[in-house]
Amino acid sequence: MTTTTTTRLLWLSVSLACLGGCRIERGPSTATATPSTSQQVAGRVVLYTSAYREVTDGLAALAKSELPDVELIVFQGGSEKVAS
Repeated sequence: MTTTTTTRLLWLSVSLACLGGCRIERGPSTATATPSTSQQVAGRVVLYTSAYREVTDGLAALAKSELPDVELIVFQGGSEKVAS
């Protein structure tokens, strides 16, 4: 084999290996996590995130409207705050 052929085969192998880890989602999952009307969802959820406050405020408002019996506690900060 020539050096050019070997190089091409190496790049092809690396490319295929990288593509093997890719995942594309084209819509909502067919499985739903929505409880039936006979089930009550309640409790406390602690969300550790580094997302901006504007994002977490919107998420908290949505959670409150959709899941009124769930208390959402948002801990916003980087990994250095979580570790301490």
